Amino acid sequence: SSVNADDDLENYVLISDSITNPRFNVTGLVAGNEYTLRVRAGANGVFSTRFTETRVIALPPVTELFVSDITDTSVKIHWEAVRGADRYNVQYKLKTDHADGYQIVDEA
Repeated sequence: SSVNADDDLENYVLISDSITNPRFNVTGLVAGNEYTLRVRAGANGVFSTRFTETRVIALPPVTELFVSDITDTSVKIHWEAVRGADRYNVQYKLKTDHADGYQIVDEA
């Protein structure tokens, strides 16, 4: 949703006003808390008068990851369900792969 830049300003933490990439990793969130994140654009020292915002819940990490039924071509994995999660992102990479990228195999 879009909100006026002055709405509830004192309750927000300014992360940065000089981010140049339209992607940013917000860190330091506490698992289980609900947050409102908002962003507005700027150019030449002037920012838009409205923010676009979204609400998110910081979920705790998956714990207790288990493997079973290992074959030459597959492996089953399972984990403890995370309260509040409605899907999971599962990734893998080859041990010999030194790249930072992971391949997404399924979003269950």
